[in-house]
Parts: sequence; C-alpha cells; structure tokens
Amino acid sequence: MNRLRCQISLATVLMVLIGVSLPAQGPMPGTKWGAELAAGVGPTTAWLLKFRSPDVAWTLGVAANVQNSSSKITGVGGAQPENTATAGALFLSVGYRGYRQLGSALRPFTEIGAQTTYSGFYGDNVASVHLWSVGPYLALGASYFFNSHVSLGASGTLGAAYARSTTSVGGGGRLRTSSFGVSANAVRLLGAVYF
Repeated sequence: MNRLRCQISLATVLMVLIGVSLPAQGPMPGTKWGAELAAGVGPTTAWLLKFRSPDVAWTLGVAANVQNSSSKITGVGGAQPENTATAGALFLSVGYRGYRQLGSALRPFTEIGAQTTYSGFYGDNVASVHLWSVGPYLALGASYFFNSHVSLGASGTLGAAYARSTTSVGGGGRLRTSSFGVSANAVRLLGAVYF
C-alpha cells in the first residue's frame, strides 16, 4: 500500500512540474477531430469529437456490449435441463462541449447533451426484457494536455432519464413499466488523441 501511495505522489508531483513548465496547451487551432475513451463506472465509452474551434466541440459517444450465457440444471425434477440467455446494450449520446482557457495545460470543460440507451435480455424458458431510456445530461471535467495531440482527464456526469421497459413472460403476458430518474455518475477517466 505504501508503494502505491509513493507512486501516486510521484506521479502527482511530476504532473504539477510538467504543468508549470509547459505553456498553455490544447488542440491546435487547425485541429478538426478528436477520439476519446472513457473508462470507470459503467461501460467503456468511445467518443468522437468534432471541433468548431480550439475551445468548442460536438461529441458523439457510443458504447455496446453483448453477453451470452448457458447453464445446466441437474438433480431437480421438472426443471429445464439447459438454459441459454443473451443480453445486450447500446448507448448513444450527442453533446456540446466547451473548454475553458486557464493559461495552463489543464483545461476544465462543461458538456451538455442528450443520451439514450437500449438494452435487452432474451433467454430460453425465461422472460425477455426490453428497456429503453432517453434524457439530458451535464458533464463536468478537466483534461490535461501533454501536447496538442494527447490529453488525459476525468469527468463526472449528472443526468436525468425517462425509461420504459417491457417484460414478456410465458403464455403471452406482458408487463410494461415507465419511470423517471436522476443519476450522478462517479468520476470516469478520459484518454484522448486529436488530429
């Protein structure tokens, strides 16, 4: 544990020293595009950034996953011996991000936008579930620009969503549910390249 603390402290000191010695950074004035990965709580998300200027970008975020599982039940009378299930999700977002200039390599940003998610679960001998949600979000974060082509950062998101789900059960029955919620996500790490 002490070794990890030492490594974190050393990395922090180096970041401060690099930040003090470098002039203001950010995407070069001719930069048109950026690609960013966000990892942390939730799925890893890929973002495409389209710059209107060095301080303003449109964002498009995408994340997807698919999972397939199978199980065997033995020793239980009347139970289906084998079950398979497939689950998947797709996340899309469109946003407008503005970077602030502070005269250093560390540039805070604010992003507003809309996001939607679709997820489904399908299985043998079990109910199937479809869930769709849509709503606005606000992201606050900061990126540290090592140069005009590479940055690392972190952000947190506050969002609201209207969600609808449909659960289909054997015999043709359906359960439909609607809900509204507000969420705050923990900090996610960001890595980006600009071209």
